[in-house]
Amino acid sequence: MKVKAAAKINLMLDILGTLPDGYHSLFMIMQSVDCCDTVEVNRAETGTGKIVIRTADERVPKDERNIAYKAAQAFFEETGIKNPGIEIAIEKKIPMAAGLAGGSADAAGVLYCLNSIFETDLPLLELARVGERVGADVPFSLTTTLTATCSRPRTAAPLLSPPVSSASTRTPACSPTRAT
Repeated sequence: MKVKAAAKINLMLDILGTLPDGYHSLFMIMQSVDCCDTVEVNRAETGTGKIVIRTADERVPKDERNIAYKAAQAFFEETGIKNPGIEIAIEKKIPMAAGLAGGSADAAGVLYCLNSIFETDLPLLELARVGERVGADVPFSLTTTLTATCSRPRTAAPLLSPPVSSASTRTPACSPTRAT
């Protein structure tokens, strides 16, 4: 299954304080934009039980350091499904280390695909909870709306979208491509 995984921009970010675990409590207003990576997830034909990451971008980790890999692990742990072996192909278009949630978008794409492939029918809120285990922006990356979030974002609320402009367009965060 292949999906487009959308980048996000922070329209507003306010640090509210420090949480007991050392992370900052944040208030953010975020919007997905039409800069997307392509994430493809398939069952491995060999049945190895491994998670294999494939990408042409040498900067992207291809092991357990990759947030998409961590998302797959979290999905299998949460659902109790034994990993039969999966392959994750990532085509990077979202600039890395730019604060655009490229890795989180890829992780969200993996969760979306696995939910469909394994027919678990986890509701979006449950997928977001699994996603939060691997990255703070993953829950947002599963959505398609302008969103206000608080505290890494444990609380999220969709907002009315502003008029579409060239800087901010509403695209599905994980939208299937034609060749799924």
